[in-house]
Amino acid sequence: MPTFHSICIHMKSWAIFLLLLGSTAVAAGQSMEHYIHLTDSFKKTGQVDKLIPVLLREIKVHPGNEYALRTLGGLYFEQHRPEEGERYFKEAIKIDPLCARCYMSMGIAAAMRNENGRAMENLNRAIGCDPGDAGIYSVRASLNELLGNSQEALFDYNMAIYIDPRNASNYLQRGTLNGKAGFFYLALADFDKAAELDTANYLVLFSRATLYFGKKMFKEAFADINRAISLDSTHAFLFSARGNFYSDVNDFGKAIADYNYAVKLDAKDYHLLYNRALCYYALQDMNAYCEDIHECYRILSAYAPGDSLKIQLDQTLARFCDSARENYYYHRGIALFNQHRYKEAIEMYTTAIQKFPASSLIRILRANAYLVLKDYSHAIPDYTKAIGNKENIGNDLRESGIQVSSEDTYINGLFATTWLSLSQSEFALGNYSAALVDINQGIGLAPVLKEFGKENYYNMRGIILITMGRQEEASRDFDTSLALNPAFETAWVNRSVAKVTAGNGENPKAMAVKTDESLALNVNWELPDRKSGRHNSENLASALEDCNRALQLNPADAYACYVRGRLEKLLGFGNYCIDLLKSKGMGFPVEAKYLKDCGE
Repeated sequence: MPTFHSICIHMKSWAIFLLLLGSTAVAAGQSMEHYIHLTDSFKKTGQVDKLIPVLLREIKVHPGNEYALRTLGGLYFEQHRPEEGERYFKEAIKIDPLCARCYMSMGIAAAMRNENGRAMENLNRAIGCDPGDAGIYSVRASLNELLGNSQEALFDYNMAIYIDPRNASNYLQRGTLNGKAGFFYLALADFDKAAELDTANYLVLFSRATLYFGKKMFKEAFADINRAISLDSTHAFLFSARGNFYSDVNDFGKAIADYNYAVKLDAKDYHLLYNRALCYYALQDMNAYCEDIHECYRILSAYAPGDSLKIQLDQTLARFCDSARENYYYHRGIALFNQHRYKEAIEMYTTAIQKFPASSLIRILRANAYLVLKDYSHAIPDYTKAIGNKENIGNDLRESGIQVSSEDTYINGLFATTWLSLSQSEFALGNYSAALVDINQGIGLAPVLKEFGKENYYNMRGIILITMGRQEEASRDFDTSLALNPAFETAWVNRSVAKVTAGNGENPKAMAVKTDESLALNVNWELPDRKSGRHNSENLASALEDCNRALQLNPADAYACYVRGRLEKLLGFGNYCIDLLKSKGMGFPVEAKYLKDCGE
């Protein structure tokens, strides 16, 4: 059972203290006004700790002074010493058995010790002593809410509002209960009323902002949380809440700025560090992520060693933050690669390979970085060694923390991709026969899963076969690729090239080979300048239709636009300049000789 710290979450401690004083007749000693004035003067000068000895002396002189007893009990409550405070409230009850606020205070003290039965008993007594006290109903409602007694809590909040309809706190608490129950409009009506009654209440704005955010009403949520912070910028939880909002809408930079400020206000709240760490992880800043995880673990161990979060932190530190383990380098290398910092990724993986030379996974990842940089001569030996160490990959996956539903399927897919990348590297260096052997290995291993993208493998083999002058076989591979994925625009263009070069009598040459960060290889082909006697007009028309399909899928494909323009010129269509000029405008290097009749 959780503790009772939420009982007065919507009340300032000073308001609680004054609430505990209440009003009864003077038993002995000074009046209630005297103690309120005395306490207020000490508080304003920051000397509350000196007030307790004053009251202890007063009680020694006037042991029957109920006000002094209750004031002292309230001060101990303020200092989070409820047991000592309860003792003085019991003494006050001996003087006034109908002291409702004394019973209420003892109920709060019992609840803080998780003695919820005794707490409820004292709160019931308090209401019996003074059924017209809205504050007691509010406290009992909080306890009922904590115990899961929603209907009883709602009854008590309703009673508190009926007795004191101008108290914003009562609407705030009832609104919170309604919000938790999913009654958005009831909660919003209560928060609106609370805001009307107390326009400067940052807790009302905070609660309404949270309600709005839960409904994805982001504009309203940020307006309220910003207003709450402008009213009182001394509370870490307000900055934490806004940080959570920013994080949830993926504005991680602003989230981190708010968490930074919150940490300054409350350096012991390890949840702030954990949430900030998650933002750094989203930004793939692994060093900052681990720094926060380490600090979160340190603070949690010191102040809340029993928190279940500790188990998760243990796992996180082992998985991401231990430089003695392979996964430390795996995750950092991936982060650098995703940030297009390929050379730094290579350096990270090189350090890992020095420590873990048998790792197939790290070699594959380093080879991928080489591939994007077109450093094919370094990519090839890494891919080859990784394939040679295939038996180690299961351990590599487990060490890197990669969890898969079917390890065999994942490993086959991983090595199919490795064969594909090796084939691309060999192709880029002009080693077409080796590239064909490699891609055949990849096709044999590639899982027949829609999400795997096996169409890329047939497309790659088709590219190799075009270069080897085997256009008919290439066309069949492009057919297979498009059957697997009709929206694969690159295969439409490549099949078009296979058709237009089939009657040329020469093996087409690759003008340019590109590999992007997705490791997809794209080839710009050298196309025939003029229609040959071997060209079949039907093939050329079919090739043109393939380009049309590619451009329907992606009108911004500059290369498809270029190929279509060249085909239109071969077919004698007068509008070919439109496509060539459009392709050039999109950045494709169209040769000047094809533009000489286009006004260029």
